[in-house]
Amino acid sequence: MEINAIPGMTETSFIPAQLKSAKITVADLVK
Repeated sequence: MEINAIPGMTETSFIPAQLKSAKITVADLVK
């Protein structure tokens, strides 16, 4: 994982990752 290589790409990649994590958390809470 080259985080320091492309800051712009990391920020864009972190957004979907957080959304997925949020969805997973919500799904777990619903269960």
